[in-house]
Amino acid sequence: MGKYLWIVIGCLCGACSSPTAPVLDNKQAVYLSQNNNPAIDKACQPLIVQYQEILKGMASNDTTYLFNVTRSYIQITDSLLALNLVADSNLQQNFNFGVVALNAELKGLLSAASENDRIKEIKFSVNMVGIQLLHLLGQVGYKQQTIYIYSVNDEQMEDGLKWMSWQKTMRDPFHPNTRSMLTADQVLQDQ
Repeated sequence: MGKYLWIVIGCLCGACSSPTAPVLDNKQAVYLSQNNNPAIDKACQPLIVQYQEILKGMASNDTTYLFNVTRSYIQITDSLLALNLVADSNLQQNFNFGVVALNAELKGLLSAASENDRIKEIKFSVNMVGIQLLHLLGQVGYKQQTIYIYSVNDEQMEDGLKWMSWQKTMRDPFHPNTRSMLTADQVLQDQ
């Protein structure tokens, strides 16, 4: 009986000494340059262009534009899933998983954009779309153009907001009243 008591005490001590808050890695994308393929890079171009249109809708607070752009973005992702772009099945599978995750976030954004008075949900959804796109681009080793990553603090979002662009400096699309230009925090290809 005594040895069972020591096991229970050991487990309790171990449980009490573990941290209460989980340790989270703040890095959202891992860049895998060895996965680069020109066909995948070319397929990513319309994804990035449509994402820039979403940022434009966010910056202008135009939910109708955001709703329409998101619907066409979903159609693009659906079309890309039907294509077999490379002979490497692992790379194709990584690309497809990334596009499926992006598609799911776009459907969440579509739902939030259809509710005109939910700016916090729209910000969160646009943030998540950007994170999924960055993750996809990192997984496939996108090299066609330099991708700049921005982040800003937001009182409504605990971890702040992230977005990406081809431009090294730009205005914050999540806070359109802030007129100052921001410089990118990171470059995707350097991560």
